[in-house]
Amino acid sequence: MKENSERLILRLASVQKSPFIGAYAAVGGSRGIIYPSSPKSFETILEKELKLEVRRTTVGMVSAVGMMTAFNGRTAVVPRTINDEEACIFNELGLEVFRVPSNMLAWGNLMATNDRGAVFSGVVPRHVARVIAEALDVDYDFVTPKGYAVSGSSIVTSNRWALVSKSFSEDQVARIEDILKVKAAVVTVNGGYKQVKVGALVSDFGILLGKSTTGVELFELQSALA
Repeated sequence: MKENSERLILRLASVQKSPFIGAYAAVGGSRGIIYPSSPKSFETILEKELKLEVRRTTVGMVSAVGMMTAFNGRTAVVPRTINDEEACIFNELGLEVFRVPSNMLAWGNLMATNDRGAVFSGVVPRHVARVIAEALDVDYDFVTPKGYAVSGSSIVTSNRWALVSKSFSEDQVARIEDILKVKAAVVTVNGGYKQVKVGALVSDFGILLGKSTTGVELFELQSALA
């Protein structure tokens, strides 16, 4: 475990030997969800290190919950395919559930949000982004990284800090910081992986990174958020 003067906690983790921890978990505010077969040790790390209230569920019967949903401390954005039992899990966490009226399903890939803002991929229709932002009660904009159509997998954020892909330009990073109102670290994870969301989980208390994240990547992250 490492920490800086801001009490930023960094820890490496895996899910059943996979470093892509953000694919099988999602975090918003002080809540988190993990897929049903997650090891108990992974749930414990989220509870103790990120200080989250955690529940187990699929989203639309999909285990890669991090790809399917994005949520802040108030509202979960979910695909129309979510069933009532799954929605109840979010309700148990104190979250409203917004089923997006769209054939797009992987909302964790398509957007990133916290309690202050939302960043959408350019492929999301304008009218759909608008109704989602209204449900989340946040400002929003569209920012798409070069060479990759979806923004959500390239950003992982809390209300305190964000990790963003090196595929974004300097101006785009500044825009993301302005929308989400956080300081952003431009990094890679898991040994050079640019889609940072699938390799990281972020809360206001700390950051979990996939076990393949290198010492150089850890140093870059700590330096950026110092």
